[in-house]
Amino acid sequence: AHTSPQSRTLCLDTPRGGEFRVVLEDSTEVWLNSQSRLIYPEQFAANERKVQVEGEAYFKVAKDAERPFVVETFGQSVVVYGTEFNIRSFGDDHDVLTTLVTGSIALKKSNEPGGELMLSPGHQAMFCKDSKDIKVREVNTEMVTAWKNGYFVFEDQTLEQIMLDLSRWYQFDYIFANQELAQIEYMGRIPRYADFNTALAILEKSGGLQFDVNKTKVTISKK
Repeated sequence: AHTSPQSRTLCLDTPRGGEFRVVLEDSTEVWLNSQSRLIYPEQFAANERKVQVEGEAYFKVAKDAERPFVVETFGQSVVVYGTEFNIRSFGDDHDVLTTLVTGSIALKKSNEPGGELMLSPGHQAMFCKDSKDIKVREVNTEMVTAWKNGYFVFEDQTLEQIMLDLSRWYQFDYIFANQELAQIEYMGRIPRYADFNTALAILEKSGGLQFDVNKTKVTISKK
């Protein structure tokens, strides 16, 4: 409804193990992580620039005072004022995580009246999909955006979260021999373009874990 009759709606999907960079018609750059989706018009409207994201994306938004840039995802709207930020909202995530690197953005509930929450650089907003509550915390933006620069960087993340991220990239399924292992927290750094076995070997050495691989299924147990 916001685009001109001549403007088509485009959908960019990245598969497991894939990523993509696209430049939109206003010169905004978007890096799309694996198993993610970007929905955007071929040509933006005269009064606003609106896109939708499912999964994870990094935006470097071109400044345009006449046309606000809006990112919609799972009931949250991010209004952008020329900036760089990361947004993560996979279908199985409980929260939408919006991390501001530079510039200025505001968050609000989609299609609801009410004020906007301004975010300052170095902070992350956690928007709960169920309750619609928003919490803000200070974060290490280099860790959050490491995927864009070719690394998995884990800082106090559970093994469950780590394996979920790795499985999206290396295209495997996994199970825990003991579910208590899923909640153990780790810190570490893995090159994103290392081969699958190397990535698992790094985790094995750092965490006293054992990975039994059967084709594309991994069983995780304690050594």
